[in-house]
Amino acid sequence: MSAPVTRSTHWSATVVDQLRDATRCPVCGRALRDGLCSTCGADLRGDTGTAVWQAASAAAAALATLETVVSRIPKQAVAPHRPTTPVSAPPAPTVVAATPARASTTLQSVLAVAGAGLMATAALVFTFLNPDLTDPIARAAVLAGAAVLFSASAPVLMRRALRVSAECIGALGVVFVALSVAALGELAPAGAGPWAGATLGALLGGSLAVLLGVRTGIWSWMLTGTLTLPLVPLFASAALATSTIALWGPLGSAAAALGLIEAARVLERRRGADARVERALLVVVQLFSLALLISLAMDLPPVGSPRWLELSATLLGVGAVASRTARHALRG
Repeated sequence: MSAPVTRSTHWSATVVDQLRDATRCPVCGRALRDGLCSTCGADLRGDTGTAVWQAASAAAAALATLETVVSRIPKQAVAPHRPTTPVSAPPAPTVVAATPARASTTLQSVLAVAGAGLMATAALVFTFLNPDLTDPIARAAVLAGAAVLFSASAPVLMRRALRVSAECIGALGVVFVALSVAALGELAPAGAGPWAGATLGALLGGSLAVLLGVRTGIWSWMLTGTLTLPLVPLFASAALATSTIALWGPLGSAAAALGLIEAARVLERRRGADARVERALLVVVQLFSLALLISLAMDLPPVGSPRWLELSATLLGVGAVASRTARHALRG
């Protein structure tokens, strides 16, 4: 009689450890950072992450129970047995080579971008080259409809992992939103200046672009909002058109750019995003504001004018903003 045969079930313990590991992404197996996978983009911070963890815990508990039950199975010694007829090996499973997803994704991206480009061209031709379409409200309605269509399609494509298509169509949505605002500007009263509408549009549009860009991860929206919001103080100073306010416009733009740099730092720490491009562009905006302030200071009257006190206060504010910005630049 032969000795009892003992089989190891260490594979089950390994699977249990993997199921109970809350630091690994269940999709790609890479490390998680605050519930967000920086490799595949899986977001496990909400209800979906809770459901995944509960399912994994239940599966680990079931496997642990199976391990315990298997270890209690009684074993008996059995005599060696040779079959009289050879037992044929089970047929090997047929392995079907999976088609790479990259090829279909690339094809879908090309088709989506091409379709969006054709639709944008058709909307522009119909709006601006149609001699029968002279009503500004109708023209703005056509442009706004295209803007809504593109803006609604971009997040859908992003959720389907078609990032290139989402970025292109999102950028088209930004362009058509700007064209819609410009078309509505034709309805402004005759005495109204263009800078007041530009200020309101930049404030609302830039804020909405940043919020939607952070929520959906569409970079073109985040970039648009990042470059638009610092221009609000400049547009506001141009709309007020006074010598005192003109000096504070560049300072306000530099301060707004600094606030966005601080926000980008917070976003990088909390979500692991890379906002180096946005921060570099905001520094460029600050340099532009400083150059504009210098050009305005060249037109000041001789020393002793009250405007020199305003210039001194403005330069003091610029120095404070520049010193704070330099700290961010030195820290990378």
